[in-house]
Parts: sequence; C-alpha cells; structure tokens
Amino acid sequence: MSEEVAYLRGRTIDKVIGLEKDSEVVEIITACGKVFKFFHDQDCCEEVKLVDFDLNPDELVGAYVTSAYLSTSSDQSGKEIKPSEDSESWTWSFYRIVTDKGTLSMRWLGESNGWYSESVELVIINDDKISQRG
Repeated sequence: MSEEVAYLRGRTIDKVIGLEKDSEVVEIITACGKVFKFFHDQDCCEEVKLVDFDLNPDELVGAYVTSAYLSTSSDQSGKEIKPSEDSESWTWSFYRIVTDKGTLSMRWLGESNGWYSESVELVIINDDKISQRG
C-alpha cells in the first residue's frame, strides 16, 4: 500500500476528483494519464472515509509532486481519541503528497467491529484502462 503512493513522485497533477469531507473515493489524475485511486473495498461491517484534508483540489492542478508517503495508526490503547462510541476498532491513514504548490495531507478514518479491514487502498490505473472506467 505505501509503496504505490511513491509512484506519484515526479508526476504532474492534472485533476483531483472526490477531495471532499466524508468522501469514500479520491482520484488524482496525472498529466501522463495515470490515475491514482484512493478508496476502500467495502466488505461488510466497516466504514472508511476521508475525514479531512488541507488543500483545495484546484490548487493542485499543474502541481509537480516531489514526494508522497503514507503513515497509519491503529493505537487502541487509549492514547488516541476514540473516533466514536460505536467504534470497536479503528485505523487512521495519513497520506501526505508534497508538491511545488503546497502539501496535500489527507486523513482517512476506518472503523469496524474489529473483524474487517479498515485500510485505504490505492490502485494505479494506467491511461490505456481509463476509457474502460466509464
């Protein structure tokens, strides 16, 4: 998961789709035609969504990515604030994409009963597959 985000480095952002609070999917489309899709493949009894971010999508158009990385935290020991009363398990995922126009930090929250994945997935869609996405 963390390795895929590094492929953003050296690319220019053409468009960002879905960068809004409570979004379940964010796509970063690069000038070379690759799409970096951040999402969670829903299984059953979990929820993963974008909690907050710090740049407007329009600010990222034309931005050159200098670094990108992921960090996660699932500290259940009480050191972190519990996201909600119903949460039995949770994972915070922090994507940080540094560009020449600023840094995009995305904070995702995954919550479940402890039996399901709470992680954010990242897939890279090549330009030859974009037309198949609809």
